[in-house]
Amino acid sequence: MEYRAGTASELITPTEPLWLAGYLARSEPAKGKISDLHASALALEDSQGQRLIIASIDLIAITKVIADPIYQAVEQQLNLPRERLILAATHTHYGPEFRPDKEVFFRIPREYGGAKITGIAKKISDALTRVILDACENFEPVRLFARITSASFAHNRRRAGVKGGAPSTEDILDRDVPILDVVRADGSRKAIVFGYACHNTTIPPEDCRYCADWAGFAKEQLEESNPGATALFITGCGADQNPEPRGSVELSEQYGPEIASAVQASLTGEGREIRVVGRMRREFGRERIEHRRPRGERSDPSGHDDTSRIYRLVVGGDDAQGAATCFDALHQARIDVG
Repeated sequence: MEYRAGTASELITPTEPLWLAGYLARSEPAKGKISDLHASALALEDSQGQRLIIASIDLIAITKVIADPIYQAVEQQLNLPRERLILAATHTHYGPEFRPDKEVFFRIPREYGGAKITGIAKKISDALTRVILDACENFEPVRLFARITSASFAHNRRRAGVKGGAPSTEDILDRDVPILDVVRADGSRKAIVFGYACHNTTIPPEDCRYCADWAGFAKEQLEESNPGATALFITGCGADQNPEPRGSVELSEQYGPEIASAVQASLTGEGREIRVVGRMRREFGRERIEHRRPRGERSDPSGHDDTSRIYRLVVGGDDAQGAATCFDALHQARIDVG
């Protein structure tokens, strides 16, 4: 076996009513749940002892206030530098708000902001740190496979078809579903990592209940279909893609099984499969991105408007039969299969 892998998952659904992230239109805090939220981690180790950790959480984003404490803890307790860690969010719009800068933007009432938001951020960082550490405590031999399938519910929300009232042939779409399949020696699955370039915004904003949306329903079905497996979702470049149609819990419960069934079909052979072998290599850098601001728009004094951190992972080397490429800070993942 070329690799070893460990996994861990933790329930993070709040037990109290908190303000939900994602929509300005909300006027009240969370009032119950539709589905649970989770933090999950997959730790990989190659034959030379080099490790890589992928952690995903049912939140709208991963920001510096969450990420920095995790990087520090992982370096101190596992002796792993920043470039060995990928943090991703599913981009659900039905998880707790933890970003202090959104208090004004989303008009969050004082009783749900301030110290409460700071406390939420710490709990999230602590949960992700725990699952990362736990994942490194249950390594076992595995094989890695890169697969790819597709799902059809993502549509371009800034498309030419919007003006015409119908889909256009000029619309840019990405409906690929890349998959990293982690298989134990006995053939059972240890982990399933999959991605899709689409918002998790299926449920109306006024439905103020915690929910991982379609990505959560997909993970749930994959874990039920593969006992003992941990499913992790990584959002692709889906800023311009929405699920369509949308606007109900029922549609969310439809799209989750749709993508899960496509992934499952690929896992059982109805799709391309490439065995991933060789050593793991990692690269990390900061890339400056020049912005053209609309007239009248002010610059962000924090400097966050012109810098994006890009993380690149390549599983395999010159002798590899397959490779996986992931970009962390942009919350996207790509597995090359050709």
